[in-house]
Amino acid sequence: MSFKCVKRIPPIPKNEKQRMLWSEAAKEAELRLHLGECMTDEQAIRRLVLWQQWAEPDETAHIFLADRKGFFLKRFCIYGNGVRMRESYVCYLKSEISNLEAAYFFAVHNHADKNTDPSPDDILLTAAIESLTKWLLSGNTEFLGHYITNGFKVIKIDSVLG
Repeated sequence: MSFKCVKRIPPIPKNEKQRMLWSEAAKEAELRLHLGECMTDEQAIRRLVLWQQWAEPDETAHIFLADRKGFFLKRFCIYGNGVRMRESYVCYLKSEISNLEAAYFFAVHNHADKNTDPSPDDILLTAAIESLTKWLLSGNTEFLGHYITNGFKVIKIDSVLG
């Protein structure tokens, strides 16, 4: 399976003082999310990746839904090592995307093992999430990617289905 695009986003600083500043930025991201700020641009997604790393250091995936203006609608969580999406969860997400009339969605996922190379589970998770776009007949919902972090690096998988 090949990737359409994997981007390496600039690393999170290793210096303790800088990491504290990034921790504050992560807290700010959560606040902005709850205040209803637009969350679909690359900078906002990067803040959410930071929030993910500090809020939940264990392996967790979050799927975010946004409306046509890019504002937060709902967040879904998938927990556990080797994060996978069960078929029942995919069906649940489909109904929520339809009910909320979500225009955008993306995944933010951290690796507790500190590896940023996409694993087979990451590819399967991306494919499962991305397939939701294919399922939506209206074509009005856009998949913005799957962001993976290990606390120092962030990569983005744009597509695995091509």
